[in-house]
Amino acid sequence: MSDVFLPQVSKRDKRKNSIYSLNEQLLSDTSKTPDPYSTTPSQGTYRYSSTDILNFSVLPDDSYTVFTSSHRGNSKKSQEEEMRKFLFNFPSLLLNSYCNALIKNDGNPYHIKVLLEFYSSRGKLIDLLTNLAYDEIDSCNINNQIFRGNTLFTKIYAEYLRRYCSEFLASSTLQFIELLKSNKRYLDGFSLPKESEEYRSCFREGMRHYVKLVEQSKKLFPAHLREIIKNIFFKIKSNRGEQQAIRTISTLLYLRYLFIPFATYPSLLVEIQKVVNETTKRDHLILYSPVPREKQFCSEFIHFIERTLVSVITGPTSFSTSIRGISALNQEKSLVSLVSVIRQEMRVISKFYPNDFDEVFQVVKGKTNTNASCSVCYITDEFTGWMTEREKALVKENSEIIKQIQIIQKQNEKLRSQILSLKEKFI
Repeated sequence: MSDVFLPQVSKRDKRKNSIYSLNEQLLSDTSKTPDPYSTTPSQGTYRYSSTDILNFSVLPDDSYTVFTSSHRGNSKKSQEEEMRKFLFNFPSLLLNSYCNALIKNDGNPYHIKVLLEFYSSRGKLIDLLTNLAYDEIDSCNINNQIFRGNTLFTKIYAEYLRRYCSEFLASSTLQFIELLKSNKRYLDGFSLPKESEEYRSCFREGMRHYVKLVEQSKKLFPAHLREIIKNIFFKIKSNRGEQQAIRTISTLLYLRYLFIPFATYPSLLVEIQKVVNETTKRDHLILYSPVPREKQFCSEFIHFIERTLVSVITGPTSFSTSIRGISALNQEKSLVSLVSVIRQEMRVISKFYPNDFDEVFQVVKGKTNTNASCSVCYITDEFTGWMTEREKALVKENSEIIKQIQIIQKQNEKLRSQILSLKEKFI
């Protein structure tokens, strides 16, 4: 039986120092392969994998092995397998080089798009965002705020939100913004002095309507975003404590996502930001905390912020029981796009690559054969692994739900005893 691999490259292509000597040849090869999307680490630290919590690996150590006949000893892995090996083993030298060379300073949306599509089509979107976040958390000075400004992670996170989390935003915040545009009472009320009773009444009524829209749309909240934020929370909590973890994820969830459309009404956004900052300035997650008398007009909005944070952090991560967006067709397209970008930007990327870049060059040179690369074996292995992982995840999430029920039961018992003691005082 013949091997399942790409044809061997000629000896001429194996000469040393080939990165620059064959650069012109690669550029000419790239022009023959149209781009389907053509438009414009700290070592020793823990790396996240979507299956770590379950102690189960969707991709075992030998998942990159190519099946060969017994009489051939030197098999060649496909381009797809080699790229997965380079990019799915965190910390990834190629991923870090790609990001530092093409995204960190420039932030080209196309380069981010290609990267996101490569990972998302293989069910690794959570792994990508989580590990990029971990890198910044570990490398950030203890005296500095995490994810402050336009960092590498926030650039990729913003593009991720735009491409994969827009449906929930459209049915909640954007819908409320459209209501504001057509409602003269709200527009007039929000322009009044913030100390006036008219403004407070308008804010209370408007935020009540907004919270209702969000609650109605909560089934559309991206499960992968929930898991990413949850991972980041526990990482920061481990490194810097719960207070900083709460502040950071509230920024990622509210100010960098849910409340962005309010930028069309700056004065309202400032007030919302103030409420978020005051609400999340605490040492622990609290539900229905006492609201000062002067803040009673926004009590419902404050409790909404608390409720959403607790739900994201302690709730079940249903995305762990989903197929995670694996798509054979998108795998083929994204492989062509990513290899094309690496070829075109090889000189820049190689400057950030700490090892011999020839190991990457040998993989990306030549024409990309997606039929040979994106094998049915890999997709089958991923699906089989997902089925096993899904069963374990359901057991784990069921256990988490039981714990939450027990917490609520204890809270109910406490409230019941308080009510009984109050009754005894007045009887």
